[in-house]
Order: sequence, then C-alpha cells, then structure tokens
Amino acid sequence: MVGHGWLDGSQLGMIATRLGVFNRFPCRFLKAGPETGRYSLDDMRLAGMCPMDDPARWEPARPAQEGPPDVEALQRGMPPERQRILYRVERPQQIFPLHEPRPPRITLDIVWEEQQRHGQILRLIMSHLGIEIPEWFSAPDPP
Repeated sequence: MVGHGWLDGSQLGMIATRLGVFNRFPCRFLKAGPETGRYSLDDMRLAGMCPMDDPARWEPARPAQEGPPDVEALQRGMPPERQRILYRVERPQQIFPLHEPRPPRITLDIVWEEQQRHGQILRLIMSHLGIEIPEWFSAPDPP
C-alpha cells in the first residue's frame, strides 16, 4: 500500500516489473487510481467474511458443491418477491435456407430507368431556365 509507509513508489515499480505486470499492461495504459484502504470489521461482516457476533472471528470455510446447483430448489428457498421466472425455451428446428434468395439490387433495367429519369429532370430544368437543349440530349435513347 503506497502512502501508508508499507511501500514507496520505487519498490512498487520493482515488484510490478518482477511480476511481469508491464509485459501484460503497458505503462501508457496504467494510471494512478484511488488510494486503497484497509477493510474495517464492519465491512468484513457485511461481506459475510466474519460472523456478526462478538468476539470477531473468521467464518468457517464452506465445502464446495459437487455438480451444478439445483436451481428449482434454490428458488423454493427464497421469498416469492426475490424469485425469478425460469424459462427454458427450446428453439424450433431451422430449415435452411430460411428465406428465398434476393434478386440482385441493381440490374441494367434499374440503371436505365434511373438514367432516363435524371435526363428528364435535367431537360425540365434546362427548358425552365431557357437554356437550349442540345439535339443529342433532347430525346431519350432507345434501350
């Protein structure tokens, strides 16, 4: 803990270097965070590390469960307002392809129609402004 007389900055840097911290986390991404403090007895009691009774002692170690927990049994032991609804929905069988393939978005017919529409707009603008429309641009080309 820095600042409490335990370690100074150079000792902390030496420990971090030996542990390979800077190999995994480059220095440019590390920043000084808030100063860490010690846990109080009340904090450890609220976290379940120590029992609430006096004198203070450690909570005995609990054996690990064998296999996955029985969710329904855990739910029955909880009050109804804290229970979650358990849905185990099975997905329907999927048949591929899920939809018909789409036609190509751009075809020659679509390009031709757009070109003709743009040409018609330009001819209307040119006639409105009194600009002479060239002969080659006056009529649409055949497809």
